[in-house]
Amino acid sequence: EKDAAGCRAFNRNFIVGVPTAALLYTALAVMTAVVLRQIGFFVNELLDLFCIILRSSIYIGLFAAWGISARNRIIQPQVRRCLTVP
Repeated sequence: EKDAAGCRAFNRNFIVGVPTAALLYTALAVMTAVVLRQIGFFVNELLDLFCIILRSSIYIGLFAAWGISARNRIIQPQVRRCLTVP
C-alpha cells in the first residue's frame, strides 16, 4: 500500500520493506556466529577450528543472500550491473 505522498505505507509485517522473518533469520545467524566466537575461546583447537569454519560459512551465506536480494530488488539494469557481478 502507498500513502497520499506515494510512499510505501508502514505495514506491521514489514520494516522498511524487509519481511520480519528475514530480519529474524539474519539476527539469529549473527547471534549464532557471536556464540560460536565465544565458544571458540574455551574449547580445544579442533573444535575451535570447526567454530571458525562454521562462523565464516554463516557470514559468507549472509553476504551471498544480501547479493542475491540486491540483484533481485534493483530494477535499473545499469545500476544492477555496477553493483553485482554479471
